[in-house]
Amino acid sequence: MQYRGYGPGMRHDRIIDLFGGNTELAKLVGRSDSAISRWRDNGIPPAFWPLVLDLAEAHGLDEVTIDELRAGLPKDSKYRAGRRLARSMA
Repeated sequence: MQYRGYGPGMRHDRIIDLFGGNTELAKLVGRSDSAISRWRDNGIPPAFWPLVLDLAEAHGLDEVTIDELRAGLPKDSKYRAGRRLARSMA
């Protein structure tokens, strides 16, 4: 599925929702609600992808994969350069 302004993967705001929303994910990753809110706009920072993937596995969220994180990063995200990190993790 592709959304306007996004790659063909799962949007990062959808991934946040799978964890139960801003507050729940903030608790899991040790960040503030406002930081997670910014992730909805800018995408999940690639530095947090390994943690998000570990948490997804622990919570049985099989649909959250490195490919979905990479593909779902907003096209205008300041983290687009982080795609190199994602390729190295694959």
